[in-house]
Amino acid sequence: MNWQEIEAQWGQVTEKIYGKWGKLNESDLASIAGNRDSLIKLLRSRYHWNQEVTENKVDNFARDLKSETLSRNNVASTYH
Repeated sequence: MNWQEIEAQWGQVTEKIYGKWGKLNESDLASIAGNRDSLIKLLRSRYHWNQEVTENKVDNFARDLKSETLSRNNVASTYH
């Protein structure tokens, strides 16, 4: 998924973020509101990762969401 899609679907994405990065809480995610830079900044603060590592992790997360969405859509189209 791209970040515009993630931001638009933030309510659904937050559950996956909880699963991925458990050091973030509901208040953190509400304040981020889908903003990629805010997520990166908070992850760096909580996990003490450098900028490059954090950006890679966030980009991989977005790519995994896209793959998961595509897989789910392919399975759904098989049954229609």
